[in-house]
Formats: sequence, C-alpha cells, structure tokens
Amino acid sequence: MSSDSEEDGGPSELSSELDEAPEDTSEQTLRLKAAVYFVISKQCEKLAREHNVDITPQFIRAVSELVYQQAGHMGTDLELFAKHAKRSTIAVDDVKLCVRRNEHALDAIAGLVETLKQGKARPNKRPRE
Repeated sequence: MSSDSEEDGGPSELSSELDEAPEDTSEQTLRLKAAVYFVISKQCEKLAREHNVDITPQFIRAVSELVYQQAGHMGTDLELFAKHAKRSTIAVDDVKLCVRRNEHALDAIAGLVETLKQGKARPNKRPRE
C-alpha cells in the first residue's frame, strides 16, 4: 500500500483540497477587511473635503478591496523573498525589493529605516529597575 493514497491524506487528496479551497471568511479576515475599509473611507473623506468632490461608497469599497488584495500579494512576495534568501524572517531589504518600482514608497522606507537607526544609536535614557 502506497503512502500517497487518498485514504491517508496523500498528495492527491491535498491537491484537490487546495483547488477547491473556499474563500477565507474567518472572523479575523472580516475584521481586517473592515479595518482597511475604515482607513480608506477616512482618507477618501479627507480628500473629498480638500478637493470639493463627492466619492461614492462603491468607490470606497472598490479601493478597499484593491488595497486588501495588494497587501496580500505583497505579503506573499515578502515571504517568498525571505525564503529565497534562506531566511525565515522578512528583512528591510525584502521590503525594498518589493517596492522597488515605486520611488516614493522606496524613499519613505529608506527614511523610516534611517530614523529607526538613529533611534537605536541613542543610548536608552530610562533608568533600569
């Protein structure tokens, strides 16, 4: 008897489960999508006031879904970059690689990294307990 049989959860069964995997609708996913929607809606409201335009709820939902999906793709890419480098932890260089085509994002990340480095370079002034 082969260890790859469908009765014992071998590769045949696993691949069919992956092909038919339902969309993730866990409570955590729904809460995350709601948080993305909330942030996007607040940004849209701010921009609408600044530019004196109306933004429809359908537009906000579409942008929210786009941001959620893009974040998921970016997370997958970051994991793959780290794995390719034979690391289990995502590094700053992985993030830079992921946003390499977006000059503004790359500059923002570089600035954030520099700020964090300066913060770590200063000695901790809190007294030890």
